[in-house]
Amino acid sequence: MPVARPLLLIASIGCLMAQSIADAQTVITTTPTAAPSARPAPPTRAPDGPGAPPFTKIEGKGANAPTDQGGDFVIGPDYLPAPELNVVEGVPRGTVQQFTLDSKDSKFYPGIGRDVFGTVDPDNSKTLIVATRAAPYQRTITVYIPAQYTRGTKAPFIVTHDGPALDKADTTLPRILDNLIAQKRVPAMIAVMIQNGGGDAQGSQRGLEYDTMSGRFAEFIEAEVLPAVEKNYGVKLTRKPDGRAAMGCSSGAAAALSMAWYHPEWYRRIVSYSGTYVNQQWPFNKQTPGGAWGYHESIIAKSRRKPIRIWMHVGDRDLLNPNVMRDDMHDWVLANHRMAKVLKDKGYQYQYVYALDSGHCDRKVREQTLPQALEWVWRGYPIANDVAAALPPLARVDEALKAYDDHVAQLTREFEKVPAAPHDEAWVKRKLQHMVDVDQYMRMYMETPAIRALSDAERFEFNQKFLPTRWQAVDARNTADLKELLKIHSWFTISEFGAEADKNAWLLVQHADDDREFQLRVLNILEPLAARGESQPKLHAYLFDRLAAHLRNPAERKLQRFGTQGQCTGPGKWEPFPVEDPASLDERRAKVDLPPLAEYQKMFVDVCRESTEESNRKAMEAAKAKYGNVTAEGAAAPKQP
Repeated sequence: MPVARPLLLIASIGCLMAQSIADAQTVITTTPTAAPSARPAPPTRAPDGPGAPPFTKIEGKGANAPTDQGGDFVIGPDYLPAPELNVVEGVPRGTVQQFTLDSKDSKFYPGIGRDVFGTVDPDNSKTLIVATRAAPYQRTITVYIPAQYTRGTKAPFIVTHDGPALDKADTTLPRILDNLIAQKRVPAMIAVMIQNGGGDAQGSQRGLEYDTMSGRFAEFIEAEVLPAVEKNYGVKLTRKPDGRAAMGCSSGAAAALSMAWYHPEWYRRIVSYSGTYVNQQWPFNKQTPGGAWGYHESIIAKSRRKPIRIWMHVGDRDLLNPNVMRDDMHDWVLANHRMAKVLKDKGYQYQYVYALDSGHCDRKVREQTLPQALEWVWRGYPIANDVAAALPPLARVDEALKAYDDHVAQLTREFEKVPAAPHDEAWVKRKLQHMVDVDQYMRMYMETPAIRALSDAERFEFNQKFLPTRWQAVDARNTADLKELLKIHSWFTISEFGAEADKNAWLLVQHADDDREFQLRVLNILEPLAARGESQPKLHAYLFDRLAAHLRNPAERKLQRFGTQGQCTGPGKWEPFPVEDPASLDERRAKVDLPPLAEYQKMFVDVCRESTEESNRKAMEAAKAKYGNVTAEGAAAPKQP
């Protein structure tokens, strides 16, 4: 049974998530383990080294990346503790309390440990042979409740991993939250800091919890930790995923991402320091043979984009081959570089910070960047009921439109810093990327917390202002700009411009639904290019189906060939529009590098919250409430007396 106890805040400023991962292990491990031999110091990796994205350098001692932009940034090498770490007179201070959970009461984790570090499996270099034993544990849960929390309301919250031990609470995160909440830079959130189960890496309880590629750890927290927090302290925690964040460093960061990846219906905001996106999973799982390395190797790239917003960091002297495994999947710097690239390629909202003169889970970096990271990752969430919810309906709509306009303007200003050069390969690639960045931000904006918080009537009002003057305008402008580029370049072939430019140009054509003639023209261009390997075959397949689906005029719809276009038929359910020869559909999909239909449908589980028909019904009801009787074609009829 959980045992709760109050805690007096200590004056010294500790380090978030215990002092460091190594310190956390020393404090928390319940039984001695034989440590592996000391590892050599990792080399310093230059910010323009192999696999690195093109970084933007942030100049100045103590300077951080901007809170209103995504992308890739370099900071350091000189760091300063953030002023938000200080106690500020007049700022309301939250409370910090602790309770414990015993492994004997857990239905998920009874506890395991090891005495000797494992050896490489001679039959499988991707895993270790480890002798484990039962290792019961007691886990401390530290809870911060802000002074602004209103009893009875459902609060947003953040879960942090490698939380402090009993009576050793760290005040770093609570003090930062006190200041950020008072400044209305983040919502008034509760923090749930969860101590790990002990040990580290393969064969340990911590490794089992954090490095396993599944949703089990999130399920443990949902079933055993959060209910105990609510019961012990009389608080309510939001069930809405946009109001939930997870944070950690090292394997704790990988655990935070896995919580959101496997359960995006629960978590959508992630802070990752020195993320262990490497092959640490144990026991071996043939479904994910590379452990968390698989995220950037194939899993993210092959999955439909999930509604996850992630802030990431790694140090230039982060870990490299820290244990006996030599599988080319234990380079923390390369792993995080690759994560940033795949997140960018898939259109995720991410910010990646590369810290110079910095090691693994570096305390000085966290103390400078954590306030900025929290503010960035919570961007878009309504801040304080007295600010957002109190706005009159039209004001909330106007605020949402202004936030969108401001961000697009910022993207445009950044792009226009380089003079136009449509004959230059580098500029053309940059132009295509900019158009896609705006396209994807616009489409994802419809799913942000600020828009989801609108009532049906407000949402209708927002759509009336957003769709014609923003959405349709962006598609029209992108189509026109792409046509101009195609007057100079026949296509953006893989050999000349790279696969990314090929994909970006295709995406813009895919969204040119108001210009079917242009889409047909490009379809005819892509088919022979795909056959020669100069364009990705699946892009032609998607465009073929897009034209067959005839989204602007369903009455003209024809049979698809690859089953890529469809609609939501209920919560978590998606079905393609009719296809030709359904029996051989998966065979055709395989020929163009598309996954089987059943696997493809799984990508929509988190996207489809209701059927398309239900969404349309709600839109019609909102229209009737504003304009009276509305026909299916959208024309308003006079109200009847």
